[in-house]
Amino acid sequence: MTSKRFPSLSLLRGVDYFQDNIMKTCVIPNCSENTAGYSKLCEKHKRTQRRHGDPEQEGITVADIKPYISRVMHRIEKNADNPTWSLLAQRWNKLIEVALDKQESYSSGKPTNRIELQAFNEVAKLKFTEPMRIMEVYIAMYLLASEQPRRFKSDQTFLFQLARRIRTLTDSNAGQYWDNETKKTKRVYRDISPRVLKLLGELLVETFGAAGLFIAKLEAEEATKLQQDKADLEAALRSLK
Repeated sequence: MTSKRFPSLSLLRGVDYFQDNIMKTCVIPNCSENTAGYSKLCEKHKRTQRRHGDPEQEGITVADIKPYISRVMHRIEKNADNPTWSLLAQRWNKLIEVALDKQESYSSGKPTNRIELQAFNEVAKLKFTEPMRIMEVYIAMYLLASEQPRRFKSDQTFLFQLARRIRTLTDSNAGQYWDNETKKTKRVYRDISPRVLKLLGELLVETFGAAGLFIAKLEAEEATKLQQDKADLEAALRSLK
């Protein structure tokens, strides 16, 4: 029985929490917003961490990867007869089959890990998307990461951004709302939990393997060679008499 003279332990803890957190600001540099709940982050940075894998990670947009997709498409055109593309497409189609099997297994009442099921549900939504489109975005993300590594705070944030960009390739994840300021309908994509997003990114990497890294390496080697050729020409021109 709690004495009327002394507050309960839970109440004391509540007082300590209030005293420790009153007027505290977000731990992110240059952010002056108050922390949200028990977090050391403000509401904005909590939301960013959930969506992007890190409170300071900026989202990778369609505009960001558009030039890289163009380069990937050019690479594919140059190597149209190479079996790489059909092999990657087969691997993607196999992942789709696994995703559909997971859904059927769940529907039949078999125990299924919730996070895993949700990640495979995201894969299944892409079953009508051309495998080549998936490959183009996948490889383009690796080119971006290779040439602008500072755009990603960590390997985890890369997985988050990869999964988010791939999810935009199907309309089933999209919604619309009316923006009163611009007087236009805007398109938005429904968020999924961080654990599902990360697992989706891991499934993509497992499926396509080192294709992204290898092509990023080829692009870097070609860029280096072009720079060297340019330097050699300039040196030759300077030596003219």
